[in-house]
Amino acid sequence: MKKIDGYWVDENNNSWHAKNRTEEQAVKYSESLVDCINCVDCTNCRGCIGCTNCIKCVGCVDCRDCKECVDCRYRENEVNMIDNIA
Repeated sequence: MKKIDGYWVDENNNSWHAKNRTEEQAVKYSESLVDCINCVDCTNCRGCIGCTNCIKCVGCVDCRDCKECVDCRYRENEVNMIDNIA
């Protein structure tokens, strides 16, 4: 884990704001991500790329503020995703 430009950054370029997280927290969050790349402030996700503030997502790309999404692309947040389906 390295501190770069105010973020804790892991070996897969996932990052967490250092202002809001300790290095120990960032390490814990990093361990919760499986095969994720370039994500910011995410936890407990698998196979995501470039997401921000997501929790328990799988296979998402460039999502923002999502929870428990699967294979989403470019979603703004969970509420918008549900609204777009209806």
